[in-house]
Amino acid sequence: MKFHHKPVPVCALLAGLMFQLPVCAEQVEPTSASLDDAEAAAKDDIEVVQVLGRRPFGLKLGSEKILNVAGAGNDPLRALEALPGVTLATPATGGPVARPAIRGSSPVDNEYQTDFLPVGYVFHNDGLSTINPLLIQSFSLYSSSWDPQYKDATGGVIVTELRDPSFDQSGWFLDVGAIRSSMLYEGQLSPDTAFYFSLRQSFIHLYIDNFIEDEEFDFSTPPKNNDFQSKLVWDINDTNQLRVIATGAKDKVRRRFDEGSRDVAKNPDLASGEGYESSYQQLGLLWDNQSSLGDSKLGLNFLKRSEEIAEGISWNLDNDISEWLIKSATVSSLGSAELHWGAELKQQQIDWVAMGRAQPCNPELNVCPPGFYAPIRSENASVDVQFISGHLNYHQPLNENWWLKAGVALDQNDFTDESFAEPRLALTWQIHPDWQLDLTAGKHHQWFRRVEMLSAVFGNPELELEQADHLGLGLEHRISSLWRWQLDLYHKKLDKLFVSNPARQATDLSQSVNVQLPAYLNGGSGKASGAEFLLNRDQADGWYGWLSVGYAKTERHNDLTGQDFNYEWDIPLIINVVLNYEWDEAWQVGMKWRYQSGRRFTEIFGAKPVYPQQNGQPDQSKPPIFYDPIEGELNGGRRNALHRLDARVDYRTQWGQYPVTMYFEVLNLYGSKTVQEQEWNADYSSYEDDYEFPDFPFPGLGITVRF
Repeated sequence: MKFHHKPVPVCALLAGLMFQLPVCAEQVEPTSASLDDAEAAAKDDIEVVQVLGRRPFGLKLGSEKILNVAGAGNDPLRALEALPGVTLATPATGGPVARPAIRGSSPVDNEYQTDFLPVGYVFHNDGLSTINPLLIQSFSLYSSSWDPQYKDATGGVIVTELRDPSFDQSGWFLDVGAIRSSMLYEGQLSPDTAFYFSLRQSFIHLYIDNFIEDEEFDFSTPPKNNDFQSKLVWDINDTNQLRVIATGAKDKVRRRFDEGSRDVAKNPDLASGEGYESSYQQLGLLWDNQSSLGDSKLGLNFLKRSEEIAEGISWNLDNDISEWLIKSATVSSLGSAELHWGAELKQQQIDWVAMGRAQPCNPELNVCPPGFYAPIRSENASVDVQFISGHLNYHQPLNENWWLKAGVALDQNDFTDESFAEPRLALTWQIHPDWQLDLTAGKHHQWFRRVEMLSAVFGNPELELEQADHLGLGLEHRISSLWRWQLDLYHKKLDKLFVSNPARQATDLSQSVNVQLPAYLNGGSGKASGAEFLLNRDQADGWYGWLSVGYAKTERHNDLTGQDFNYEWDIPLIINVVLNYEWDEAWQVGMKWRYQSGRRFTEIFGAKPVYPQQNGQPDQSKPPIFYDPIEGELNGGRRNALHRLDARVDYRTQWGQYPVTMYFEVLNLYGSKTVQEQEWNADYSSYEDDYEFPDFPFPGLGITVRF
C-alpha cells in the first residue's frame, strides 16, 4: 500500500468520555440507522461534518476546528479546557501557567507523546503549548483505562500527531500575534522527500511589566520562551517510509523582590530572588513498514531535558536527563481479530545538583511547615535507569453487537526493581443501531515526576511507584445524523502516593530532626468518582457546538496521620458551552462559556511570630524573623465559582496572491473576577485578593500569512 500525504482533516472538539472517545476528523460515514437522515441532508445540499464521533478507547480531536475555539488563542492544546473532566490547573501562587488536571488527578500525572515518541514538555511558562498549531493534525485525550502501549501515567494521556510536510506546495507561513510569532517553511526536496521547519518566539517579555505595576517585585529576566519543530519524510517505496523528527523548547524567567517585600518577609530565604529555566531537545527516527506481519512502526529517539530551579536559598536544583529510547508497535491481523503488540527499551541518565532546606513537602497530602525550620543540605548525584516494557492488546468482535479489547501492559525498571503486568479491558455492546454501551477497566502506574524523589538526601530511593485502578461505564445515544448525547460514569482509585515523612519535618527552630530518615513514604491513597454528560451537534448549516456537564468528587487519605480530606483539584461541577457559526466563506464567529466550582484551599486563621534562638529559647527582645501561619484543615475551604465568556471572530481573505487568516478574540468578555489566592501581609493580619488572569476583558489578535 502506498503511503499517502493527506491534507489536515476537518474536525472539531469534543467530548470527554470516561474511557476515551475519539472525536473524528472526517466526513460522516452514516450507519444504516442514520442513512435516511444523511440522504435527506444530501438532497438539501447540506454539508454534515462530524464534530464528535465515538470511536471507543480514545478521544481524538482534529486541528482545524479546534483552532477556532474561543479562548484557546489559536492553540489546540489550550482547547483541552473545553473537554469534560479537564481543568487547566494554574499554580496556587498565581500566574498564567497551566497544565491539565484530568478527572481528579494531579496535573503532573499525565503522559505526553508526539508522533509516537516522548517529548520534554508541552506547555511553556506562559501557559501556551510548545508546538506550532499549524503543524498539529490531531491530538487524543485518554482519560481512563487507555490502551496498554501507554505505561507512564495515572491521570491521563495526551497524544499529539503532527502533520507530514506537503508534497504539493512549498512556501512560508508567517504567524504574528501579541503573545508570540512564528515562521514556518515547508517544501518538497525530491519526488519522494519533503520537509518543514518551524521556529517560534514569545514576546510577552516586552510588555509584562505593564501587568505588575502594583507588585512588590520585578523581573530581572522577564518570562521568555521559544520552540522549534522539524520533520523530514522520505517515501522509500510503497511499503516503507522514513521520518526524521526534531523538536525542542526553552523557557526562562527570574524575578527579584523589592526591599521590604511581603514575600521575603514571610520567607527570608527568598531574599536573593526566584528563577526557573527549562529546555529540551529531541531527535527521533521513525520507520513505518507494511508487510505480511502487519503494519509496523519502529522508533529511535534521543531526548535531553534540563531544568534549573532557584528559590532563594530555600531550594536550588539543577538537573539533566539524557534518554535513549527504541520502541516498536505492530498491528497484525488474525482473521476477524487484530493483535496490537510492541516492545520498548529505554535508558535514562539522571544527573542533579541540589542544595536547600531539607524539609520534605508534598502539599497535595499534608500541610507543610515552613522550610526555614530545616537545615540546609546539598547533594551531587547521578543514576542510570534501564526500562524494559511491552504491550499486547487483542481486538476481537464477539458477534455483530459485541466487541472486546483485552490487553496487558508490561513494564520493569532496575531502579525500584519493580515489575508490572497491568491488565486493560474494554467491552462494547451495540444495544441498538443508535445506542451503545461501553465498559472499561485498567491498572496503571507512573515513574517519578520529581527528580529529588530519587535522592537519598531530599527524597527516598526506596519508594515504590504510584499506582491507580480505573473503571468506566459509558452510554451513547445518537438522536439524529446531527445530534447525539452521551453519559459517562467513572471511578478512579489511587494508591502508594508519596507523603512527606512527619519524622523528617521540623516544626520550629529548636527542633532537631534525624535527616538520615527518608523524606517521603508511600503513605497516601485517594479516589475520584464522577459523571460526565455531553450533548453534541455536528457541523451542518454552518454551525456546530456542544454542551458538557461534569460532576465529580475527589478525596485523598494520608495513611500516616489517618486524615481524610478533599483534594485541591476537587472541582465538583464543570459546565462548558461552545458554539461556532460560519457566517460565510470569509467570516466565522464563536463563543465559549465556562462555569466551574471554586478551587479548594487551606484557610489561614492568623500566625505566630518566630523569634531568633538564644540558648535554645526564643529571644523575644529581637524582632521576629518571620511569622508562621496558623492553618486550618487541609483544603477545607473553597473559593467562589469561576464563570467566564470568551468570544472570537475569524476572517479569511487574500492580500494579493497570498492567503491570509486573521482572528480577534476577547477573553473574559464581561469581566468576571475569580479569586485565585489571598496575598497575605508579613504577619498574616490582612490580605489582598489576587484574581485569575485575566480579570478584565482581554483582547487578542493573530494574523497568519502564507507566501
